[in-house]
Amino acid sequence: LKGLARENLVARLSALSIESNLEFKKIRIGNQRSRWGSCSAKSTVSLNWRLILLPYEIGNYVIYHELAHLKHLNHSPQFWEFLETLCPNSRMYDKNLLLMGKSVIRLGREIWANQVYFFRGARPSSQAVFPPSARRKGNASPSSSATSTGVTPSEP
Repeated sequence: LKGLARENLVARLSALSIESNLEFKKIRIGNQRSRWGSCSAKSTVSLNWRLILLPYEIGNYVIYHELAHLKHLNHSPQFWEFLETLCPNSRMYDKNLLLMGKSVIRLGREIWANQVYFFRGARPSSQAVFPPSARRKGNASPSSSATSTGVTPSEP
């Protein structure tokens, strides 16, 4: 998933950079827990891989936001005015990001955790898939009436 995010976000950042005539030096795609992106004084743009989980326009808003920091490394009134020229309705996108941001970050954590689990080559056992109550009753088979909403850590 992070590879898909890298491919998508590098292409989007490059296209929006050219469109806005703002040049970044380096891009970093990370697994930040609370930030959508950042821009350093050395023109490194860091983006959260979870941007691909957001609606496309809001993800682009975040990218424009970081590109605007190439010109204004602050959140001054001049920064917000410049961002509005790059991304009209940027305040609306910012509000929408605040409304959905925490849930998307949380969803991204769950996706990331499950992806890491499955790509390590570990094969889930009935202990990992079925809740402890189902195992104690001897219902640890896929045909049982027990349901599971996700992966449950195995007991020690």
